[in-house]
Parts: sequence; C-alpha cells; structure tokens
Amino acid sequence: MSRWNEEINNQSQELIREIKRWHARVLLGADHAEQDPSIKHILVEGKNDKKFYDNPQMNNASGNLYICVDDVFCSLSNNKDALKQIITTIYFQTDSIVKSLYCIIDRDFDKEFPQTNNNRIMSNDTHDLETMILNTDISCIKSKISQENFIKACYMAYQIGIIKYGIKQLKCRIEYGSIRPNLGCFENEVLNINKLLSGMPKRVVFGDIEKIIKQYVKPNGQFKCSLQQFASHMPADFWWIANGHDLTYLIDNFKEPNCERIDSKYLIENYDFSKFKDTALYLKMKAVELLQKT
Repeated sequence: MSRWNEEINNQSQELIREIKRWHARVLLGADHAEQDPSIKHILVEGKNDKKFYDNPQMNNASGNLYICVDDVFCSLSNNKDALKQIITTIYFQTDSIVKSLYCIIDRDFDKEFPQTNNNRIMSNDTHDLETMILNTDISCIKSKISQENFIKACYMAYQIGIIKYGIKQLKCRIEYGSIRPNLGCFENEVLNINKLLSGMPKRVVFGDIEKIIKQYVKPNGQFKCSLQQFASHMPADFWWIANGHDLTYLIDNFKEPNCERIDSKYLIENYDFSKFKDTALYLKMKAVELLQKT
C-alpha cells in the first residue's frame, strides 16, 4: 500500500470513528450510535452548505443528518480531494455508519459528481453553492442591484474565474482559491491579469498561464471580450467558471446604496427553495432518497 493510500485509509477509519462519536454524543446517546439504518449522514464542506441543505424548506427525508466536516474532523476542513478519496475508500465497507454516509461537494472546475457508480458523492452542475442559488433564483437579489451592475459583476467574476481555471489546468503549486477579487486589478471593468498576479509567488509565470487562456487575453494582459460582448451573449460556461464567493463579493460592491450586505448567508436566507427542483443536484439527491418522495 502506498504512503498516500495508507494515509487515506487511516483518515477514512478515523472519520468513521469521529462520526460515530459525534453521532452518539450529540444525537442518540452512547448506546445507540449504530442503530436506525434509516438515518443518512451527509457530509458537506462548510457551515453555509449545512445551513442550505438542512433548511426545513428542502423537503429532506426524515432521518437526514447533515454534518459539516469541521464539526467532526477538523484536519479535513476545506480538503475536497481528501474527502472524495475517503468516501471512495470506504464505499464498499459494510459498517452501518459507513453504509449511510453521503457527501455533497462543490463542483468547482471538476466534472459533475458522481463520475462513476459511486452515487454517494454528489455535486451540482454549477461551480458552487452560491452560483447554484443565483443561477436558479436571481430574484433573491433582483431588487438589490441594477441589471447593468449585475452583468458587470458577472463579467468581472468570469474574468477572475478564467485565470483560476488556467492556474488549475497548469497544476501550479499555488492554490488558485487564494486569488481573491480586488477592484484595484480592474481598469474600469476589464481585468488586468498582470496586476492580479503581481502579488503571486514568482513561480507563477504569466507566460505559462497565457498558454492556457490565450484565447481570452490580449498581449498586454487585458481581457479580449468586452463588457458589451459579454452582456449580449453570456458564455455558456459562465456558471461553471465563475466562483460564487467572487461573484457575491462583486455584487455586494455594486449593489444599490443603503442595501444590506449581500453574501452567502444572505443568498441562503432569501432563496426560493422551490427553485432547487431545477437543479441537477435535486435529481441526484432524489435518486438516493435523501429527499422525500413527492
């Protein structure tokens, strides 16, 4: 067994033990940690994910327990790849807790999950939770931002997303998630990639990234597509490329004066959960009976 596989196997077993302890301590009492096969444990990446999926309006099946990874296994926090590997590792185990374990993760720049017959790992067809909300229920922010400013925020978020995607494709050692939107990197609404990457480690070479994104970028580092072009024909991959945290940050910056802050919490609290039925994830959750039959 390779060192990586051995480490993952150890993490898998520890995760099972932690969930059992958490289950016994918080929910059922120490004598009932492995009872009730109808209970399904659904691991999610963060607290906002738990708030969304555990919402009373979600029509969850009775017995669903949504677990933020932070609550039971801190070392896996924000470690999506390890979480995917762990669920895959324990897939064929017969332990009652393991058999009830599912995982909902952000798609990010990956293909949709499940990619194999392992239907315990699920994602949506957009980048993340925030883009899923905005893609299915734009009305939750419609009164807070003008259409013109919303399109501008989308355009700017898309440009940053393209750079992040390029970095991921190049397998740079830098974590693309560390790139945050900064209005100072834009000239009006057009991203200057040289400015965006000026604070990045020297090993991230603009010329290398340009090989991936050259169809989008001028030699001076500016984005080729204009705001007007973007507004008239939003790219088909927009909701997959744009990062929801970047987009909500930009929407919050361009919202109408005196409006409350727009962030993930705001989107969740103002979402019309009936729109969730329009998502790919809804069908996946229905297929494994995480949602009630209607």
